[in-house]
Amino acid sequence: MKPNLLLVFCFIGLFLSVPGMDADAQFWKKKNSRPVKKKAAPTKPRAETVKPKKPRVLDYPTSRIKSRYRVDILIPLYLDELIVDDKPAFKDRLPEKVQSGYNFYEGIQLAIDTLNALGYNLDVHIHDVSQEKLSPENLIKYKALVGSDLIIGALSSSQIPPIADYSKKSKINFISAISPADADVRNNPFFSIMQPTLRTHCEKMRQEARKRFPGKITVPVIGRTGSSQDSAALNYVLQGQDKTLSKYFWYADSILQYLGTYYPGYEFQVFGMPTWRTLNSTRKSGSLPSIQVMFSTPFNYESSSPSAQAVAAHYKKKFYGRPSEMVFRGYETLYWCAYLLQKYGTVFNNRLGDTGGAAFTPFDLKAQWTADNDLLYLENEYAYMYIYQGGSYTIQK
Repeated sequence: MKPNLLLVFCFIGLFLSVPGMDADAQFWKKKNSRPVKKKAAPTKPRAETVKPKKPRVLDYPTSRIKSRYRVDILIPLYLDELIVDDKPAFKDRLPEKVQSGYNFYEGIQLAIDTLNALGYNLDVHIHDVSQEKLSPENLIKYKALVGSDLIIGALSSSQIPPIADYSKKSKINFISAISPADADVRNNPFFSIMQPTLRTHCEKMRQEARKRFPGKITVPVIGRTGSSQDSAALNYVLQGQDKTLSKYFWYADSILQYLGTYYPGYEFQVFGMPTWRTLNSTRKSGSLPSIQVMFSTPFNYESSSPSAQAVAAHYKKKFYGRPSEMVFRGYETLYWCAYLLQKYGTVFNNRLGDTGGAAFTPFDLKAQWTADNDLLYLENEYAYMYIYQGGSYTIQK
């Protein structure tokens, strides 16, 4: 077998010196001499003037203090499908698409009970946006939101833009409680995202990796082939550092099992997305002892805390059973926003650092800006770091 050959072609200029040719060379030089024009000295490139960035400005109107506030809550409840001929269509278990919104609604109901008991003066209007006549566009078209002091939306990304636009024009706060998407909303100081965006989660991972590995290292990056979300996450993590990372594409469970099975003598630290909380491989007792799996998540409802126990007891009495995470999220969102309304009035944006009414989460809502200091929206940047190993986990705040 012939070895592979690497051929390198070198082009070298050869200067030959021949005796007896000097006179002829001088003659040829004189005969063919031409006046040589001096080249103009190269002009120095003008230094580019750096345009100073405009200052970051958040301009809010004066907050209105009222004796009673109106809160509009937009939730997909699918009531047309749940109730047919005035009878429940599902007796045992609700369809999966309904559960998230319905559990959020249950949390809202618990918060209303608590706020009434505390003497809050609120009128809460709930709109089932899964119905065509109550879609965000129709709520605006038929002026169903006129008079609102606050809008809370458990909306999908496609439903956010019309409500965000309405909130900006009406100068009332719109709290996006569920979706981590910004829905391409720009220049809206009244739009707040409670669940951190993909970019914020990736930044959290980068900060944690830098803290744990301060030197320059090579990091494998795992993603899914063809996933636009994974591609966006990869861009956020890399940020111009593509040379230090190797890219592979695989499913999370598969790669974790592969690493644990075929490399038992190695220790791995793997960073993932918030959805990794549902991975079975990380929660089995004694599983993956050589792999430390880390991911960020915006919420942590410790069942042993007094606040969580109070909500759970209230839920059991009112609805029976045990509350899901969405119940806690619905409860906390309304309770905290009502606290801010009651204390600071309709425009409480400059007081978002007051988390005294946040029962579980120390929200950290901050304005987001472009590179040119143009305002985007407000976003909660707080996230916990879950660290799983061997089936157990710790939480880093």
